[in-house]
Amino acid sequence: MKKKLVIVLAAVAVLIIVAVIALGLVVRSYLSSDKLKALIIPRIEEATGRKAGISEIKVSLFSGVRVEGISLKEADGKKDFISAKEFVIKYSLLPLLKKQLVITDLQIIEPTILLVRDPNGKMNYQDILDLLAKAKKPERISKKQKTKEKTLPVSLVTNRVLIRDALVRFEDASKFLPTINAFSNMSFSFSMDKDRAVPDIDGRMELNSLSLDYGDRKITGDGSVEIKGDELKGDFTVTLDGDSINKKITVTNIFKKPHIRAELYSKHLDLEKLLALVPEGSKTKNGKKTRARKTAPDRVVGAPLNLTAEGRMMVDEALYKGYRIKDFLMAFTYRDEIFTVKPLKMKLAGGDVVEAEGKASGQFSLKYSAAVSDPVLLAKKTLKGSLTAELSKGEIKRSKITEAISVFTGLGRFRNLTFSSARFLFKVRNQKVKIKGDIISDYMKANTQGVATLDGRLDLTVMLRLSPEASGGLASRITRVGLFKDENGWTELPLKITGRADNPSVGLNPAYLKRGIEKTIKQKLQKELFKNNGSKESPAGEFLKRLF
Repeated sequence: MKKKLVIVLAAVAVLIIVAVIALGLVVRSYLSSDKLKALIIPRIEEATGRKAGISEIKVSLFSGVRVEGISLKEADGKKDFISAKEFVIKYSLLPLLKKQLVITDLQIIEPTILLVRDPNGKMNYQDILDLLAKAKKPERISKKQKTKEKTLPVSLVTNRVLIRDALVRFEDASKFLPTINAFSNMSFSFSMDKDRAVPDIDGRMELNSLSLDYGDRKITGDGSVEIKGDELKGDFTVTLDGDSINKKITVTNIFKKPHIRAELYSKHLDLEKLLALVPEGSKTKNGKKTRARKTAPDRVVGAPLNLTAEGRMMVDEALYKGYRIKDFLMAFTYRDEIFTVKPLKMKLAGGDVVEAEGKASGQFSLKYSAAVSDPVLLAKKTLKGSLTAELSKGEIKRSKITEAISVFTGLGRFRNLTFSSARFLFKVRNQKVKIKGDIISDYMKANTQGVATLDGRLDLTVMLRLSPEASGGLASRITRVGLFKDENGWTELPLKITGRADNPSVGLNPAYLKRGIEKTIKQKLQKELFKNNGSKESPAGEFLKRLF
């Protein structure tokens, strides 16, 4: 009995030894360094059109495969587009006998990705996307060709993928967009087979450090991302000059046409500093603006963003050009390259220029395309929308426009203009803002109409109606013109405001004065011609009446 047991154990031991030897032979023959290089590198180069490289592949029966010095070059073959210090792959042994690769553990150490946008707005991976798009076109391939090309199984399973010390860097040659550096660590599982349209991924990424450089300003941040299947959820915090913004995002359908849902919140935010980060859409040289580009901003140079987005941004308290804003709410969508804000709501709590409370609401839209040569200039040209602002009792102080009105009219009270109510409507289109509004106080009523450009040029008409008390202080050069008064004794003062918002020019409105002079002449002529009571109008009188 004991002898039989020894024989059985010996046989098992021999079988194990034979199996190990067989596995070793399979590993050395099937997963040898040269064979793997010959298999992997040509396929990468054929798929991407780029030069690929692998320094060394070390194969061990028990410890797995270690791939060192991986790189995929830029189109010019000089810099690395993608690189990694090493891959470490651990696999199950038994499936190798069936020529199946089941990875139990995969580590990617110090991977680096360099993304570059050239002066025409084209990304450095566009040629790869174009090549892959061509490869998707179906071609008739014989069964013999298919069998010959299939040297590795199409199914792939990894129990764990660990990515350590990853760096993603973005550079913009035109300096329209910031330089971005993102350092992260990732851990997830991954599986893919021939019957599945998209890979099955389950894992987490820790964004250890994020920096966006805008010249002398920098945005920093950190956060985490969880991914499961084709859905991604992220939670980030970014900081700009002490103001923090929390971002919660959910991305679905990430492998086809991603849809992004974002929620942004900040307790305090300086909107002027945030908007200052948006590039102006024109190049600068030695700190001076150059002439506008001759090429159209919508000239296609790349692929559009194949995604949709929606979300909202909420800020408890914000600052913008000296104005204090509370309960800021902006809901937005991005579809078919159109970015829409609807609604935009906020409460106004006064500021350095206007000390008053009120509210504002509106909606805007613009076209933003990553495929064109100048997406920022295109956005400015296509911006359109409207905003309504209503203010209660308050004061306008240190305004360049009211200061200029005060100097021109001689009315000192316009330096700090008090009012009981104000309402303005702003309509934006073709890089111009149409303005229509009223300001009312116990001594003044102002009706404003006109246009201001986005760069600050003004073309406004203001009809001031001054109370008898207020009009008494008008400069003599104005009173000599012969202004009109209504039935209550309020004086009409027609003004024309031109120049720029930071240096306005104020004068009398010549168009209104012309109509006023014609009206005065008409009244005086009629009075002289028809002063005799009961007299019939003469032919000359009838002619003049029709004329005026």
